[in-house]
Amino acid sequence: MSIIKELLRIIFPPKCIFCGETMQIDADLAICRGCAFKAPFFMHDYLMGDSGETHAKYNDRETPAKRCDRVICALRYTGVAKRAIRRFKFSNKPEYGRTLGAILAEKVARVEGVGSFGVVTAVPISENRERARGYNQAAILAGYVAMHLGVGFEAGLLSMDKGSQRQSGLSNVERIRNAMSKFMPNEDKISLVTGKSVLLIDDISTTLSTINACAAILKECGALSVVGAVAASGLTEKAIW
Repeated sequence: MSIIKELLRIIFPPKCIFCGETMQIDADLAICRGCAFKAPFFMHDYLMGDSGETHAKYNDRETPAKRCDRVICALRYTGVAKRAIRRFKFSNKPEYGRTLGAILAEKVARVEGVGSFGVVTAVPISENRERARGYNQAAILAGYVAMHLGVGFEAGLLSMDKGSQRQSGLSNVERIRNAMSKFMPNEDKISLVTGKSVLLIDDISTTLSTINACAAILKECGALSVVGAVAASGLTEKAIW
């Protein structure tokens, strides 16, 4: 750690991303002991199984072969976890990605039957939103997850149509149809997924429509398999396969 960074940590010690408790200056992750036990961790391994039975088939990209083979979730999108992720996403807290990425990577590593990955990538956001926010929170997460798992991270494999409609405010059916039309591959980079197992990262999943749409494109471009991993989801047990 540089002298400047060390001084900054002394002056502004890290705080738990969930409850705000001040941490020791040498803490590896910004999560206090209490929240390490009480945060709303997602107890199941997957949000979706490979049969995809929980989602209607609106077009060919919604068939089981053309979406995520599995979706892994670290936290339930409620309480302190919801507030932390909203700050990470909307309140200029990119440093939260370090702790959330470590939590998500640990969950991915513990899930049985997933196997190893050839590349890690992230769900894109629009250029305008990234410019206004200053960062893509999913890409920050993906970078930390890749680091912890020892897998290469590739940003920009997918991009978002500039004229695409936001997902917020749409019905579930509208979200799926909108997601299918708004992502596209980066032709200069997409060959990097050919024949590889891909770990696809996003911060939040509400209906799985966004992450499944991205997985469909990656598979169409030659990905052998795509496992999704999200920091949090509000999906209930009824939606879990």
